[in-house]
Amino acid sequence: MADVLVVLAHIVALWGPGLVIATCARLRPWTAAATAPLLTYGLVTILAPVLAAVGIDWGILPLIAATALVGAAVFGLRLVLPARTSRSEADAPGSTKDANPPVARHRDLVIAAGVLGGAVLGMVTLWRGFGGLKAINNEADVQYHANAIRAILDLGNANPSVAGAIVDPGATTGFYPTTYHALAALVTDATGASIPATMNAHSLLWGLIAGLGLAALLRSFGLRALTCAGAALALPMFSAFPTDLMWWSHLLPFGTGVALIPACLLLVSETVRDHAWPRVPVMAVGAVGLLGLHPSATLAAVIYVLAFLVQRWISDRSRIAGDLRLLAAAGVACAVIAPNAVLAAAGVGGNALDSGIQWPARRDVLSAIRDLVLLKHEAAAPMYWLLVLVIAGALTVLRLRRMWWWLGCSAVFAVLFVMATASDHRLTELLTLPWWNDAFRFAALVVFGQAMLAGLGLTTLADLGAALLRRLSGARVGRLVAAAMVVLIGLTGFGLVSNGYYSGYNSDRMSFRFVESPTLTRNEQDAMDVLADLVEPGDRVMNDPGDGSPWMWSLADVRPIFPHIIFPGVQLSMSAEAQTLFNSFQCLDADPEVRELIEDYNIGYAYVGEGFVRADFTRPYGLRDLGAADSLELVYRQGDIAIYRVELSESPAPSTAVPGCGRYSRDEA
Repeated sequence: MADVLVVLAHIVALWGPGLVIATCARLRPWTAAATAPLLTYGLVTILAPVLAAVGIDWGILPLIAATALVGAAVFGLRLVLPARTSRSEADAPGSTKDANPPVARHRDLVIAAGVLGGAVLGMVTLWRGFGGLKAINNEADVQYHANAIRAILDLGNANPSVAGAIVDPGATTGFYPTTYHALAALVTDATGASIPATMNAHSLLWGLIAGLGLAALLRSFGLRALTCAGAALALPMFSAFPTDLMWWSHLLPFGTGVALIPACLLLVSETVRDHAWPRVPVMAVGAVGLLGLHPSATLAAVIYVLAFLVQRWISDRSRIAGDLRLLAAAGVACAVIAPNAVLAAAGVGGNALDSGIQWPARRDVLSAIRDLVLLKHEAAAPMYWLLVLVIAGALTVLRLRRMWWWLGCSAVFAVLFVMATASDHRLTELLTLPWWNDAFRFAALVVFGQAMLAGLGLTTLADLGAALLRRLSGARVGRLVAAAMVVLIGLTGFGLVSNGYYSGYNSDRMSFRFVESPTLTRNEQDAMDVLADLVEPGDRVMNDPGDGSPWMWSLADVRPIFPHIIFPGVQLSMSAEAQTLFNSFQCLDADPEVRELIEDYNIGYAYVGEGFVRADFTRPYGLRDLGAADSLELVYRQGDIAIYRVELSESPAPSTAVPGCGRYSRDEA
């Protein structure tokens, strides 16, 4: 029951503020439901730096107050700005006007059933993969996100600059988007759930967020109800999203941003097609929400927007000037309401460009194309039955003429996937760096086009089956009844042959990340609980960032000196203070600089875990031979796990017991 409450708390947190804003803006019901999480994240992105600037702690009450203020502002602007609809809104029949009520009700029930089915399927798949909501992902990068949530809780600051405290103890500045972490911190605080449970509960909703957005987007462009429902239902069956983002680096903010891309395109496309100036501020709030989650997801959304505009302008060039004025106004609004989000995005982009990350080519070009087309990226065999739906949709793709721009973007990301997978060329590195040269991210972005084709394939096969059934019955069965029978029988059979709509397959695919591993063992968790009882408030703990010890902050609320993993070769980019502790902490008996840092950072204990996050990691020099230091008292040991209390002498003294520390200064030979 406690797990269910955490999920429900996330639903309230994600949809509550956004629905208030959407209601004040008078968005259509499907648009409001689909874009509410995006608007909520936009509100968080705007509010967090404002609270930090005026010295107010991040919390639920300020968010509620901001929701009321922004809602009132949106309502007021709706009354002031001209509610003008452009003459060209015959773009997509039914896309900007509600259909005949009885027909719309019937259509919407079908779409809602598909969205709900896909949401449940996605939740069940991820839940089984987790093995429980409290499971801890053993991928190294997830420590950062967990500790970012803890940092916001402890510091009361959700500004993107809080990232500096997580990456480097000596950093004075640092930007990383914290919108995801800020909302997760509120849920953690309100429910008392563990941080891993909070993160996992949020991930359970990816299928609902993405499926609802995709179905609402396709609906707005006038696609048939079964196609919309089928796309939402098929979406969580694909391994590339959301399953693979759960085990490949646990890309939580990015995955959340990807899930919201359809909702973002829904908001932009409806605003542009309706030429609705009162919705421009709302569109800006949604845009900064996506930007606050992850800049690379925002860049992907921008590419989708450009594709939408190109197809729109090709059909009628007279729209260009009006559309550009509206989008320019939205851009100015973004810069005004959330300048910090723009700065954070630039900072992350700079990190990507400076990182030099270049994953080596793992496949040749033909193999990469085959893996993508056959739905077998990093898998032993294709997803044959899902592939049948995709192929059936591709064969009738002319029926999706209004959505060719959507498929075109999926093709763009498919090309980038092949390049990232099969090429080490410099051009590949330049084109893929905004997404960290990561083939898994491109595979996730391709899924939206594949899911739409699967939905179209379901409709195509249902039409064929219904026509055959009516012919065999002598037309005694009505069209709707025949279609319903064929869909129900077909989906039942599909579930049987696909072993539960690929739920078991996808759960097994990710489950290895949620079992005990050298990243964090049960003994280490017990030691962290002991450490929590020992450490005084305000004290910090010296640790090896490569042995899983950064988890102590999010799990035991004990703040380590290094709250995030440090990969080999990165040490030289750290602050001088961080490098000193990393390389010379063991010389605390003799080194005045180390001793000064211990005092400055209130280091009361040192912790050494067992094993390492990666097999090629070794213990940093600063954490070796700690037992030989006179200023460290062993207070806990369990196997290779050790906790030392720091007891500095009144003045530094040469030490010959610790190798390399028989001197007063590291600069003295």
